[in-house]
Amino acid sequence: MAGYETIAAASETVVSVLRDRAKSDEAVPISPEEIVLAPPDDVDADSAVRLSVFPYKITRNDQQGSQNRIRVGSDTFRKPPLFVTVSYLVTAYPGSGSKTDEQLHDQQVALGLAMQVIHDTGIIDADNLKGALQGTDSFHLSLAEQANDRIEQIWGSFVDAPFSPSVVYVTSPIPIESTREQEVTRVAERDIEMDQGTDRE
Repeated sequence: MAGYETIAAASETVVSVLRDRAKSDEAVPISPEEIVLAPPDDVDADSAVRLSVFPYKITRNDQQGSQNRIRVGSDTFRKPPLFVTVSYLVTAYPGSGSKTDEQLHDQQVALGLAMQVIHDTGIIDADNLKGALQGTDSFHLSLAEQANDRIEQIWGSFVDAPFSPSVVYVTSPIPIESTREQEVTRVAERDIEMDQGTDRE
C-alpha cells in the first residue's frame, strides 16, 4: 500500500535519480556518495557533500485523482487517497579545490549537473520508483518557477547555514492511501406498503 511512507519514498527516488547519473557517467565530477538527503544547515564547511536534496514543503494536490471511494471488496469501500506535492530545495556546495575560484567553479558545475539530470528526467517512470511508491504510477519532477523567485525567503529559515546556490523542484502527484474502509450492506429485499385509502359513499 502507498501509505504514510510515500513522501519518504519520493525523496529517496529523487536522490536516486541524481546518484544514478553520477554512477553511470564517469565524466561526471561528482560521486554518488556526495549526493545526500539533508537540509542545508546539516552540511558544514568540512563536509564532502556536493549536492543536498531537502523536502521543505508539502501541499495538497486537489487537481489529481477521483474523490469517489474505492471498492476493495464485494461490499467494502475505502476512502480515496490523499495526493500531495512535495517541494525540494536542491543545493550545491563548493568542491575540494585549493583555490576559491576552483571551489566555486565546482559548486556551479554540481548545480548545473543536478538541473540537467532533472530536466532530462521530467517524468520518473514507475519502474524507477523506490520504497512504498513501487507499484504506483509515475510522477512528475519539475522546476518550481514561483518558488525560485523567492529562494532567499526559503533560505531565511536556515539561520546557521551560509547561502549556497540552490533551486527548487516539485514532485507530483504523490499518493497517500487511506486506511479507512467502510462495509456497505446491499439491500436484498424491500417491503413496500401501499395505502389503499378509504371507500366513501
